[in-house]
Amino acid sequence: KVPLYAGKGDDQEVSNVQNTAFSFLWLTNIAGGVVLFIGGLLFKEKMPHELFVGFLVLPVVLLLQRFYGMYIALVRAHKKFSLLGSSYLVDSILNLMLVAIFLKIFKIYGIYIVSIILPLADIAYIRLFTRFKLKFQLKWMRLRDYLRFALPVFLSSLLDTVFFSIDRLMIAQSLGMISLGYYSVAIMCKNFAVNFTRSFASVFSPYFIEDYGKTNDISRVANYIFRYTEILSCLMIVILGFVYLVFPVFIQFAMPKFEAGIDATKITIFGIYFTVLSGQFKNLLTVNNKQKYIIFSTLFASAICIVFNLTFLKLNLGITGIAISSAFATFILFILLARYVSQYCETKPFKKFLVLSIAPFLSFFAIFFVIDRTSFMSITMKYILKTGLFLLVSFAIMRYINKKVRLA
Repeated sequence: KVPLYAGKGDDQEVSNVQNTAFSFLWLTNIAGGVVLFIGGLLFKEKMPHELFVGFLVLPVVLLLQRFYGMYIALVRAHKKFSLLGSSYLVDSILNLMLVAIFLKIFKIYGIYIVSIILPLADIAYIRLFTRFKLKFQLKWMRLRDYLRFALPVFLSSLLDTVFFSIDRLMIAQSLGMISLGYYSVAIMCKNFAVNFTRSFASVFSPYFIEDYGKTNDISRVANYIFRYTEILSCLMIVILGFVYLVFPVFIQFAMPKFEAGIDATKITIFGIYFTVLSGQFKNLLTVNNKQKYIIFSTLFASAICIVFNLTFLKLNLGITGIAISSAFATFILFILLARYVSQYCETKPFKKFLVLSIAPFLSFFAIFFVIDRTSFMSITMKYILKTGLFLLVSFAIMRYINKKVRLA
């Protein structure tokens, strides 16, 4: 909401959103803190002293962390990304220093002290370079409007978390914890993709939301997102191609006990690709108050994922079958979201986008797959051939991106 109203030039509404969020955080965290404090007092005799102190400190820690999170969100919304990066660096350095000092002196209580000092220091650092004027101002009518916008966002985010957890839940339930351990290699890659997407979105989103606020033209923003996603798809081919080549070798030498998860990891790469490309579609639909499309798409993709998981488990395909069904469900989610977003742009550019974002990726990794399954070549020869293909394709993609950026 902040970038949207900033684009419209409505500074008063920007201030209203910030103050309402600030006030709502105060009320909800104080209420939650009181509950935790009373709970700690009631169960004082049934818990160790260290845990009791933790219950007393927890409300303060949660309050400070929520406010630190709010300041981070404001820094992103106002596009102060250099400050954002430096604040993360300061946070990391301070965390190491404070833990080293207080943990040695106060043991477990040192963690409690650090948990209070660190967010306070982070907030002070951000306030040193910004002048966000926040005050307690709770207008119930505005709060209702903001909650009406926020609740579907929360629900879609929750469903997103469930969707990306289906594979590990079904493995743990049906195949056991050992299989889940093998699959953890694929989970690492998937978590990287999700975090990568969110990081990209946090930087890119404020710009296109603000542009939408200025023009109120959703079709212009949609076309902009398609161009951006096309370039991102090219970058992801290079990144995931590198992962496909290097990760199995790393596992074989550094973590040989997890070799059983290599095939699942290679298949997960397909899901990662479409996860990354779907990120900005969700943001566009959210800005245009079309969260219902995200919710429906995620529910549908989750249902497909569960059905295919159960089918592949019956066929005894193990974690590889789980990886295949998860990747396919992610592809379906991508297609559904892209289809909804396509209504905001011309049909021809949308079809061109689908071809350019899907065909090169599938062709590239289909060749990798064929090379891996070839029986008349040695492992070394296969790796040399794949590396040469990767370098050739990477060079061509970099030239294409350079050309697209210059034209833009």
